Amino acid sequence: MGAIPQLPVTMLRRHTFFVSAVVALILAASPWTTPSAAPVAAQALSAGGHDATVNGVRLHYDVGGSGPLLVIQAPGWGVGSSYLRKGLAPLEASFTVVTVDPRNSGQSDRVRQPEKLTDMQMVDDLESLRSVWGVERFALLGHSNGGAIALAYAELHPDHVSRLVLVGTELPTFARRGDHAALDHRRHGDKRFEDAYRHVDDATETDGAFLANLKATLPLYVSDPDRSVKAVAETLPETVTVSSTAVYATGHGKPALPASSAAAHIRIPVMLIVGEDDWPCTPAPSRLIHERIPGSVLRVYPQAGHFTWIERADLFFPDVIQFLSPQLSQGR
Repeated sequence: MGAIPQLPVTMLRRHTFFVSAVVALILAASPWTTPSAAPVAAQALSAGGHDATVNGVRLHYDVGGSGPLLVIQAPGWGVGSSYLRKGLAPLEASFTVVTVDPRNSGQSDRVRQPEKLTDMQMVDDLESLRSVWGVERFALLGHSNGGAIALAYAELHPDHVSRLVLVGTELPTFARRGDHAALDHRRHGDKRFEDAYRHVDDATETDGAFLANLKATLPLYVSDPDRSVKAVAETLPETVTVSSTAVYATGHGKPALPASSAAAHIRIPVMLIVGEDDWPCTPAPSRLIHERIPGSVLRVYPQAGHFTWIERADLFFPDVIQFLSPQLSQGR
């Protein structure tokens, strides 16, 4: 083997500088290099309860489980997210599950101005939280009015949602009452529902009165009160915020599903799950959304009401996990 040629000193210095620059560029782009924001994001999504101030309001959220990120959007009318954190806990075996108390509910700050309690404001809150968490995309699941918020978020921020699950979703501006009338007719004379119907129009001016009314009418929210009311009641929060409910009832600031021609803009995978006997959010809105979003998947569960993960856990969890399964190979 011949002798190794000696480079001139000036050339050697240039060569060393060039190699150092290339190595620096490689390391800067390397997946093994942790950006300065990463430790903050990791801490923000560590297991347990957290608080973050966004848009001038302190929001509380809980993190549990491990795996790809799944954010749960609770309704904005004052019930908070604890019932979802408890009821959807089995998902923590497959995902890092984040449940957020919307403003004016749960452990988040109370907000009294109606104009700051709109669903669109809660869409903005979710986007601000995403920035706090330091994540680019996540799977999103919304329940009831939370489904409307989640849908609006996916419409406005499609690049940040990988997959969308709408459970017993509300559809703002949808006023058809045919499903309600049919369900009420089927239940007529059924003693399991009689007392609950008598409390539908009770006064609910205070937080305590509203929670009492929710518990009294709970049989209407399930398919089989004898089998399901106790299990649902065990997940309910200790308090609700009636001021949010008042804004919710007026429809102030509600997001609207786009026209059929605009629904094609939602290109992410969408699954809709609804109970056949869902009283507050009947199957009709889910069917309409399904028609408007090409390629969406609709599941209507028999013998289930508004809390499908409790009454049909045998269907709900396998369906959701399978639908979100592409996430399992991608990590956070």
